[in-house]
Amino acid sequence: MKKIVLIMTIFVAFVCAAFAEKKATYKVSSVSGKVTYEVSSGEWADVKVGMILDASNSVNVGLNSTLKLDLDGSSYAIKPMKKGKLSDLLSASKTGIKVGSKVTDDDIAEASTKTSKGTSTASSRASEAKADVEWEF
Repeated sequence: MKKIVLIMTIFVAFVCAAFAEKKATYKVSSVSGKVTYEVSSGEWADVKVGMILDASNSVNVGLNSTLKLDLDGSSYAIKPMKKGKLSDLLSASKTGIKVGSKVTDDDIAEASTKTSKGTSTASSRASEAKADVEWEF
C-alpha cells in the first residue's frame, strides 16, 4: 500500500511538472533609439543589450526606435511607437513576417491570385484635365 501511494505521488509530481507553464524570457539582442521598460508602477528604465525581459514586462518603444529580442533561437522585432506588455506586442506581430523567415512559392502564388480594383492616381486625373483647359501660346 505504501508503495502505491509513493508511486502515485511521484506520478502526480511528474504530471504537474510537465504541465507547468514555462515563463518566456527574452534576451535583448539589439536596441536603437529610446526603448524603456516598466520597473515598477510609473517608473521606467532604459533597455540595454543583453538584458533579460519577461513576457509580462511592459515596454515603450519610442519614435524612430526598434527593439530586437531572442527566444529559443528565434528573433522578434518590435517596431517604433509601440507600448504594452511584451506578450501582447509579440502576439500582435505574429500575423506579420518574423525576422529571418523565408517566403515560399505558395505564399507568392496565393497573394498573386487576389485581384484589386484599379484606382485613379494624380497623373491619370491630370491627363484627363488637360482636355478641359485651353492652352494659349
